[in-house]
Amino acid sequence: MKAAVWGLVVILAGVVTGAWMSQKPWKEMREQRAQAHAADQEMRRVESERNTLVREAARLDTPAGRERLARERGYRKPGESAPDEVR
Repeated sequence: MKAAVWGLVVILAGVVTGAWMSQKPWKEMREQRAQAHAADQEMRRVESERNTLVREAARLDTPAGRERLARERGYRKPGESAPDEVR
């Protein structure tokens, strides 16, 4: 009977010690998951921004896009008056 109790105490002590010693690895795993999640979100944001810039560059690479950009910057065709000028 005493041997069974001591065996149970040893097993219980082993389980408690194992649980206590495994706290740090589990904490590090949770921190790494949080960092990976934050990096994933940042990557998605940057990827979205890049896609927007690629679409804008493609739009401006057309003749109509270049003309619109020039007009936004104040350029006019020879003999053309600005829209806000009154004749």
